[in-house]
Amino acid sequence: EETGLECVFDRIICFRQAHGGLFNRSDMFFVCLCRLAPHYEEKLREGSEIELLPQEEEILCADWIDMEDYAQQGVWKESPLYKEMNGAMLKAARHGIEYAGADNKEETSD
Repeated sequence: EETGLECVFDRIICFRQAHGGLFNRSDMFFVCLCRLAPHYEEKLREGSEIELLPQEEEILCADWIDMEDYAQQGVWKESPLYKEMNGAMLKAARHGIEYAGADNKEETSD
C-alpha cells in the first residue's frame, strides 16, 4: 500500500520474532512473496517501468532495487539470521511456486 502498487499475495516465505525490541516490545517480521497484479503485465512486456507512488505519510522514498543488491547490503552481512532470511527470499523469487521451503538446503546465499 505504501508504494501505490497493486499486488497479489502468494505466500509467507519466512518470518522471525524478537523480544525486548523498541519500547521493550516483541516484534515480528514477515517476508512475503507477492506478485504484481495482472494489469501490470502489458507494461512489463513493453519494457515500461512500473511507477512507484510513495505514501508520504508512511515512507520518504520508494525505488526498485535488484534483489541480489538488497540481500548483499552491508547491514545484513554480519547477521546469520538475515543471511538465512535473504537466502529464502532469493530462492522463492527464483523458483516461485516450485520453491521447496526451508528444508531445501541445496542453495544458499553467500
